[in-house]
Amino acid sequence: MEDFYREIASLRGSLVSELFWLRARRLGDLLRKANFNPNQPRVPAGEPDGGQWTLVGGSGYRPPDDPSEPPKFPEQEPPTRTVNAIAQAVARYLVKEMPSSVVVDIFLNVNWLAQNVKASIQSYLDGPKSLEQLQIDAETPLPGYNIHHIVEQGSARIEGFAESLIEASENKVRIPVYKHWQITGWYARSNPQFGGISPREFLRNEPWDVKRATGLQALRDAGVLK
Repeated sequence: MEDFYREIASLRGSLVSELFWLRARRLGDLLRKANFNPNQPRVPAGEPDGGQWTLVGGSGYRPPDDPSEPPKFPEQEPPTRTVNAIAQAVARYLVKEMPSSVVVDIFLNVNWLAQNVKASIQSYLDGPKSLEQLQIDAETPLPGYNIHHIVEQGSARIEGFAESLIEASENKVRIPVYKHWQITGWYARSNPQFGGISPREFLRNEPWDVKRATGLQALRDAGVLK
């Protein structure tokens, strides 16, 4: 009887493996068929990376209208800003459709993507963590992550908050790069929840605890904080 159950387990494992590789081959076919549009708009040189989430970094690159479709990959490495845009689209697709670290490696058969943003894509697959864990993580920088200040450091300095408060371990968390960009963009955009102005404008000259509560909520909304 024990041998019988072992054989059943082995067959089940083989089936799962075959199903996975069928999906992998289909994904590989999609990647090979993906075409690059040479007329794709280019962002002027010298502009900083990051920012807007709807246009994926403001690169001129748009992810597929159907979120179940994998992003398109140029055969040749595009400008850095477009690389970041494609990588964000890949990260979001993986979270929604194929949240498997093994499948990430299949996507990253596109060598220029792997060389530039593998860690950033993988970090985006992280689930939410406790505040304590995010603060502990901030003590150890890692590729694919940024150290994020819960209360924005730039505005806090302008408003005269003490450096010891701004750079305190309680105000720092380590979060995925693309989540960091997402939150930064959220702070800069007008928001009806804040009377039609940006959260950053709304928080100007507010006390520390109000800024912190808003920063924690931004982390929750981005799926970083439990």
